[in-house]
Amino acid sequence: MKVKINMSMNINMKKILILLTGGTFGMQKGKKNNVLSVTGLGKKIHQYVPELKRLADIQIMTICNLDSASLQISHWKKMAKAIYDHLDEFDGFIIIHGTDTMAYTATALSFMLSNLSKPVILTGSITPLFNIRNDARNNLINAVEMATYSSIQEVCILFANKLFRGNRTTKINITGFNAYDSPNFYHLAKIGLSIKINNDLLLKRQSVPQLLTNLSDKVFPLTVIPGLQSTYFDTLLDSDIEAFVIRGYGSGNLPIVGKSILPFIKSANELGKLVLLTSQCLKGFVDLNLYEGSSQAMQSGALSCKDMTFETSIIKAMFLLGYFKGDIKKTKSHYTKNLAGEISEI
Repeated sequence: MKVKINMSMNINMKKILILLTGGTFGMQKGKKNNVLSVTGLGKKIHQYVPELKRLADIQIMTICNLDSASLQISHWKKMAKAIYDHLDEFDGFIIIHGTDTMAYTATALSFMLSNLSKPVILTGSITPLFNIRNDARNNLINAVEMATYSSIQEVCILFANKLFRGNRTTKINITGFNAYDSPNFYHLAKIGLSIKINNDLLLKRQSVPQLLTNLSDKVFPLTVIPGLQSTYFDTLLDSDIEAFVIRGYGSGNLPIVGKSILPFIKSANELGKLVLLTSQCLKGFVDLNLYEGSSQAMQSGALSCKDMTFETSIIKAMFLLGYFKGDIKKTKSHYTKNLAGEISEI
């Protein structure tokens, strides 16, 4: 559903489409248990943030109205298609989204909307728009203003006066307004008295935009801990899982004496499954040549996730397996390549 909101009296203003998906931004406390729940936001935006009419000509489309913890691949597809279908009609796009899975959605869209020609900016809030004291107003105003910049041609997250590349971003704070950070990539813009855009970091479109919506749901994350009994995972080898994303220590290190996950990695590789090794650390580069444990994992068939976020390590596997229709060999050959600015060129 698209709702036209006449918030601009200047016909020369940029046209921005806001996609509503739910999240804390539009929540209100229930009468019975005082628990936050999703509400209809729609036409209320212009009542609570009338300043938007000074920035752009706004239209609103509701994709869904869910806590972001409930969003699925099908919702990502709806968002991507809505943006792709309206690329020629609007100058920029905003997605109002819950914070819990915003980084996953931003990453998915960065791959699904290949060679994007317009800014797509996800934002949300820690406190609802309807609260007297909230971060929702500021985030939305900043997101709309950044969506009017034609130099931005990628999927971003706008939060707490900073613009981040979507597939480089992760949630670091549950309750703080500075909920997001980009540990391995500098922010794209900072908003204060003026707006400072790091133009040299922005992606440059290489070809015509494409909509690529085939994603696999056969990716499984595992986290290594001291004393982990890896035989618990053996039953997973008989499943239809196509890829395992393993969170090792530090630079991808793994135990090699006692209880080790290396036999599992070797078996998974021999069965034609993709094994990807990332880190439990937020910042840094996964170098599988650095320690014996990670080196043996690499020799057993594991690939490094380099400096991708945990979210991107998973979503990229989902995207490539979907794009190549489960072809592990092709997925392996493309996984360590930089497709949408998600990996640092080292």
